[in-house]
Amino acid sequence: MKDEAIRKLTRKIEIEGVQTLQPLEILLNKLVSEVSANYVYFKDGEKIPYGMALWAAGIGPLPITTSMVESLDDTEQKEAQDFARGRLGVDPWLRVIGGEGKVFALGDCSCVSSTPMLPATAQVASQQGEFLGKLLSKDYCVDAKT
Repeated sequence: MKDEAIRKLTRKIEIEGVQTLQPLEILLNKLVSEVSANYVYFKDGEKIPYGMALWAAGIGPLPITTSMVESLDDTEQKEAQDFARGRLGVDPWLRVIGGEGKVFALGDCSCVSSTPMLPATAQVASQQGEFLGKLLSKDYCVDAKT
């Protein structure tokens, strides 16, 4: 119940924040090729003049992550992409969904299914690494399916 309330509040803040920024132009899903002193150039050939640019962008997943997601497309991983969005959906034990308990993922290439989105930070990856190290050092049975 608490997680759902936080998700709804976060979405409300996001919507109200965008409305507060009007009349600014917010461009989503545009690939930037260059930023000069006066223009932002896009890969589609468009360019726009600007006075102040705020660029909030992340990096895309590594090819190995994309390849793994694609190779698991005929498993539960396909549904997991509803929340994982290009990262590997994992269960609370960091097992890749659709990997039959034999594949683990942590850090910013993964997204835990049972929690609100964890930030892709070194702190989260470090905590996940410590957890996984302890789990595997206790003779975790990789043949387990659940």
